[in-house]
Amino acid sequence: MKPSERIGLLPGFSWIADKSIWLAMSFGFIATIGLLYAVAMLIEGRVPRVTAQYKGVFPGDLFLATSVAASMYVAHCKLPDVHGAWYQSRTFHYSALLLGVVLVVGLKVAEITATIKMPGQPGVYSWNQQLSPTMLAHTAIVPVMAYLTVVSAAAALSTASISWWLKAVVVAGILGWILCAVVLDNILPRPNVTLIHPSNGWPWQR
Repeated sequence: MKPSERIGLLPGFSWIADKSIWLAMSFGFIATIGLLYAVAMLIEGRVPRVTAQYKGVFPGDLFLATSVAASMYVAHCKLPDVHGAWYQSRTFHYSALLLGVVLVVGLKVAEITATIKMPGQPGVYSWNQQLSPTMLAHTAIVPVMAYLTVVSAAAALSTASISWWLKAVVVAGILGWILCAVVLDNILPRPNVTLIHPSNGWPWQR
């Protein structure tokens, strides 16, 4: 079986797991930090300050990408060739994808509400920043990362034959993301958001 079949990935996502183990394990890093750099440099014409964004985002991305990397390693090298496991069901996978969509909608509602009600305040994005290429790319990747994390972690954690330390890495990555993206982002001072997404939006707006 292919790694994507062992997890039960939906059509359109199987290439992430099946191309190579190196792509599968590095996808989380590419889709978060790598994508941000690529869009900022190629479209916005600047080098982003990823460590200057909301303080939980950068380390949170590293934790989440590590969890996905461990899960993808399990899918390639450790998961048994089984059919009919609960974590392979279409209902579970569509629910996980829907969870990612709900997550990004909730995030955008909160951000847009802040833009409307608290314009110019520390940590609040402007409309140009809301519609900038890096912001749109980050928004688009959230449901993908949420779906991939949930379903691949479920497969890894539900298989009795998987080593405890691999399961520990998967869990630690998810808990690390929660600590950074949920707890720290609401405790630490608001960042200078102009260092994250351009205040003048797209290149032709400048």
